[in-house]
Amino acid sequence: MTPRTRSRARAAAAAADAEPAAAPVPPLSRTQQDVLRCLVRGMADKEISAHLQLSPHTVDYHLRQLRKRFGARNRVQLLLASRGLVPEAAAQLVSPSRRTGT
Repeated sequence: MTPRTRSRARAAAAAADAEPAAAPVPPLSRTQQDVLRCLVRGMADKEISAHLQLSPHTVDYHLRQLRKRFGARNRVQLLLASRGLVPEAAAQLVSPSRRTGT
C-alpha cells in the first residue's frame, strides 16, 4: 500500500468513526404516525388510546414497535429519535424556559 493510499484509508476510517451512518428508517404505518404525533403532543397511553379510538394494548404495541424501530429505550429517547419524522416535534421539544418566555 502506498503512503497516499494509506492516508486516504486513514481519512476514510476517521470520517466513518466521526459520523456513524444513521440506519435508514422504513416508512411508518399510518397508525404509527398517529401514535407518534400524540406522543409528541405529550399524551399518555390512555389518552392516545381514547383519542385514536384504539385499545390501550394496541397503543402499547405500536409504542413498543416504534421504540424497537428507532432503538429507543423509553419515550424520551423515542421522541428525540423521531424528531425529523413528525413536523410538530421540533416545536414541542423546546425547553420549558423557552416555552414560557422566561
